[in-house]
Amino acid sequence: CPCLSSTVSQAALSDSISDGTLEYAGEEYPVTYGADTCARHDQDLPPYCADDDGIAKNNPPEFCADEWCWVDPDNCDLSIIQESSYFPQSGLHFSYQACGSANSFSSWFEGTGSDRSLDEVADLVESYTYTIRDEVESEYSSLKGSSCKVPGCGCGDCEELPDDAWGGEGVDLSSTIFKEDSGQDATDLSKCIANVASSVFSRVASKEYVNTTRVGYLYAGMQVDGTYVQWPGQDWCSDFDPRFRPWYAAAATGPKNVVIVVDVSRSMEDSGRIELAREATAAIADTLTWKDRAALITFNDEARVVSIGGDAANLAPVTDAVRDQVKTAAEGMVPGGGTDFYKPLDAALTMLEEAETLACESVILFLTDGKAAFSQQQMNEVRDRAKALGSTSVLTYALGADADVTATRGIACTAAGVFHRVPDGGDLAAAMSAYYSFLAAGSSYSGARWVLYKDAVLGGDLLAACTVFTDPAANVTGVRRLAGVACMDVNVVVDLEVLRNRDDYDEFISEVEKRSEKCPEKGLFHGLEGDELETALQTVRLRLASAGAEVCPGPGETSLGVAAVAGIAVGSCAVCLLCGAGAFFFHRRRKRMREQSKERSPQQPAEDAPGQPPAYTASAPPQSAYYAIGAAPQSAYAIAVAQPADGGSRPWMPSTQAPRQAQAVPVVQGRVI
Repeated sequence: CPCLSSTVSQAALSDSISDGTLEYAGEEYPVTYGADTCARHDQDLPPYCADDDGIAKNNPPEFCADEWCWVDPDNCDLSIIQESSYFPQSGLHFSYQACGSANSFSSWFEGTGSDRSLDEVADLVESYTYTIRDEVESEYSSLKGSSCKVPGCGCGDCEELPDDAWGGEGVDLSSTIFKEDSGQDATDLSKCIANVASSVFSRVASKEYVNTTRVGYLYAGMQVDGTYVQWPGQDWCSDFDPRFRPWYAAAATGPKNVVIVVDVSRSMEDSGRIELAREATAAIADTLTWKDRAALITFNDEARVVSIGGDAANLAPVTDAVRDQVKTAAEGMVPGGGTDFYKPLDAALTMLEEAETLACESVILFLTDGKAAFSQQQMNEVRDRAKALGSTSVLTYALGADADVTATRGIACTAAGVFHRVPDGGDLAAAMSAYYSFLAAGSSYSGARWVLYKDAVLGGDLLAACTVFTDPAANVTGVRRLAGVACMDVNVVVDLEVLRNRDDYDEFISEVEKRSEKCPEKGLFHGLEGDELETALQTVRLRLASAGAEVCPGPGETSLGVAAVAGIAVGSCAVCLLCGAGAFFFHRRRKRMREQSKERSPQQPAEDAPGQPPAYTASAPPQSAYYAIGAAPQSAYAIAVAQPADGGSRPWMPSTQAPRQAQAVPVVQGRVI
């Protein structure tokens, strides 16, 4: 498999050559890059192996030290040859195998006398995910506003491999696919992120994937729209949203305790609410991973802890069987009886208090469509018990027009959580299953998480290391903005069954479990307290607007929903207080939402564009409302909005009293929220 000459490669790269240099992403490469001979062509070059000054990076990817060159796939008897991701229009292909570079596992463990540890395999796979993350984050700001072309979900060059390891599914080992099958339109930003990730995928696959009998993937899911990019290419255009996959939730949150609390009172029979609750409970179950613990509590005028995992009294370690049991229990929920809020919350908190071990974070997801007496003393008790547990929040969901918003809002706001208002027919499953977006926002963990999961296409076991990538410009004190998750399966390097047959496999799996159980040193929201914590929480609540989240009122004030804040305008120019919000709350059942959109009130549009504030009208604003981002005057301004005295629909204006001259847009940590 000979290397192409520089004459051939330069002809293919002519559009990227200027003044005697080859240009890639603003960097200058030699025109002989990849040509003539096997060499470490990337060793001293950005973006992966060196910085912009040509200084070698600390801990660069393994492939930086390997030789490769451009090759002609029609004149090369190798099964793994990659298309160039740097210069996709050139038609060039490259190979590490052509230059004798061996897969890392083969180099380290095959043969005699090796004293290497399988922990090094874990380190290797994690390092590749960090490379994906680092490249995406370093390019993130420049990608905003860019337009990129991506492949589709089809695979014109796929072919069935002779060993049938891929179950008869055709694959293209030299390309990636891009899926936009979540029900949302793909953003240009996600397409550009996919291209950056694909460039790393192709390098890693060319270096490590040398045996077509292994089924393994490199992949990433995007938070804003649920798009997905994957190596290798497959013909896969069915509905798929990565944000509902366990690997995504595992990376975003780490180990967690999730207590699902569902109202099954008689009124849940109305307007299809019980079916929405069943769907939401099942969707939550799909986000749970092997390092999580879960419980399900149903309530009317009594609370009932549902037995899952064989023990009704304790949180159940999540397995495939436990997920199925949660879904089965949800299907069996039958409405009846009255409503009591305290009993189920007491049961949920008691379960967490009596747990033998607690995960990094705990959340109670409390859903109701009813009203119930709930005293200030009980609210304070919930707050104090949640605080004593540490890194514990209560997220509440008021379903339908008759739900008690005063108590449910108060519970969430006092217990470091988020209150959501979900209309009848709304996408409750999307809102509730996105609880982990709240946890992800408050996490400071930057390492990889490991997850054992089932292949969505072929159904086999896969072990992957996953890490989050964020929008660096939107990360503020105590809060980060999740942009997506990138993963790599161990199978890309070595078949999982090969590892399972080794004597040191148990030690290896124990090590990756320990890594997956690591918690942020300072806890949720970086251990912030008081006004700083409330500022961070309000920032997250604002960002969760499109799920019906509402900010919490200042002391003694009337609540103002995120939606109303987003509708504020100054003069004839709208003031967007939620630019970049809607980070997760995808409209998973888009068709159903469209069909129901005509039944919604003006205050609940069916389709809010991702990253944009909801399209609320000013035709019926609250008579008076107040909202402060925290209590610290140096970090936040108070905003009041009121309906014009004449009842008209002129723009609302931020002010400290009734409408008057427009004032400054509120700022937290120097950023417009």
